[in-house]
Amino acid sequence: MAETASNADTSNQSGATSSAEPTNTPTSAGSALLSHLMTGSFDMGAPANVAGVLRFCQSRSLAEDKVVATADALVEAQGGRESVSQDPAFVQGERGVLVSAQDRRFTLAETEDDTARRLCTRIADKARASFLSGT
Repeated sequence: MAETASNADTSNQSGATSSAEPTNTPTSAGSALLSHLMTGSFDMGAPANVAGVLRFCQSRSLAEDKVVATADALVEAQGGRESVSQDPAFVQGERGVLVSAQDRRFTLAETEDDTARRLCTRIADKARASFLSGT
């Protein structure tokens, strides 16, 4: 059963790419991801990945104090810097790639700084609620 390229890879109204087969190529993060984070429709993936993304934010000077504090808390919750730095999800996050629970990938590496700064703050907020709330 042949599928044309236009049917195999289409964009939905949120701007995220959907595909018949999972892809490991990250989608550029932007307003669509920001919208998902604001509405709560984005499910965080591995805490180590989120910690890595927040470290990416910090390395690009996109992080407020609360983002740095959240990154520190997530790293500690994963066994500390030495332990988490060996986790492929953390390493991917440090490169700016956020992976959702559904294995959707977004890269912040090519995102405009103002948008990336807002994404970093929203990701930290969501991470605190998802991983550090004690639930």
